[in-house]
Amino acid sequence: MTTLELFLDGAAVLLALAVVLTFIRIVRGPSLADRVVGFELLSAAAIGIIAIASVRFHDAVFIDVALLLSLLAFVSTVAFARFLDRRDEA
Repeated sequence: MTTLELFLDGAAVLLALAVVLTFIRIVRGPSLADRVVGFELLSAAAIGIIAIASVRFHDAVFIDVALLLSLLAFVSTVAFARFLDRRDEA
């Protein structure tokens, strides 16, 4: 096992821990905004895990999936912010 593989495995474990803690925040979040921030963090951790898998398995296709997920997360966050803005105006 090389040093790079060991580092990637450690990073994947830390990101998996972040996913678990974020999921707890999503479930217990007192407000809707907390839950949306949790989903944003969850998508960022998923993008990191996908990037690690891309390097670990030497497959560039995973990068396309990570890019698509990041665009989707960005659009959903902007849509939620617009929803909150319109809700506050009403």
